[in-house]
Amino acid sequence: ATFIGIDINKLGETALGPFLFKDQIISCFLSLVESFEITQLAMSLGEILEPTIKGFISDGIDGIVNDVVKAIFTMYEDSLLDALIGIFDTTFREELSMLIRDYDDKDCIEPRLRDDMIYIDARDLLLVPNEAKLIGGSATSPYGDIPPLIKGFYDEFPVPGSLLFF
Repeated sequence: ATFIGIDINKLGETALGPFLFKDQIISCFLSLVESFEITQLAMSLGEILEPTIKGFISDGIDGIVNDVVKAIFTMYEDSLLDALIGIFDTTFREELSMLIRDYDDKDCIEPRLRDDMIYIDARDLLLVPNEAKLIGGSATSPYGDIPPLIKGFYDEFPVPGSLLFF
């Protein structure tokens, strides 16, 4: 479970343009976040493979060490599983929350469109650059690389009864 506090005023003032570029989505979203906390991180483990140790002086010593490790592992496997789950839900969860909260690259850069762009060119908006160029588009993805991804997904998995045609 996750708690995310977003500044609603910043959200209202943020332009949509930067969110249309894959390389800016995370930084733009995080620029709006005022508070972030992963409140629960559940994990389940079925089993842990028994460790094998190699590389001692001889195969005999390898065998003795592996027998000792196997005995210890067999005695403490359940405790180790419980400890790993606990570490995952405490230390790992807290560190992940802190990493996301302290993410430094929180700039949300507004893309600059050319001054002569009066209209939105649907070719550049909806097609990947090489396809847009084939039918007369600029092939520069001036509106971001997310709209062509959405269109490609829609083309691949159309919604039955939808009125959208591309």
